[in-house]
Amino acid sequence: MVPCPAVLALTVGLTCTAPVERIVDGDTAWMRFADQSRKVRIIGIDTPEHGEPGFKAATDALRTWTLAKFLVHLHSILEL
Repeated sequence: MVPCPAVLALTVGLTCTAPVERIVDGDTAWMRFADQSRKVRIIGIDTPEHGEPGFKAATDALRTWTLAKFLVHLHSILEL
């Protein structure tokens, strides 16, 4: 797996690896691309927002999943 390039160099269908910097909630995280941090949403997952029932469980689940790996494999559909 290759490291993700700068965000502007991402292309549709690119599969790469990026470090997770911070978990926002159960379907959103900040990740480090070559030159900057970007917020990444997980497609196909809709979890409770802050203040809604289930928020903590969903956020903890994503945190456990990503922190166990430190790096997450991304398959870009490129929506900038």
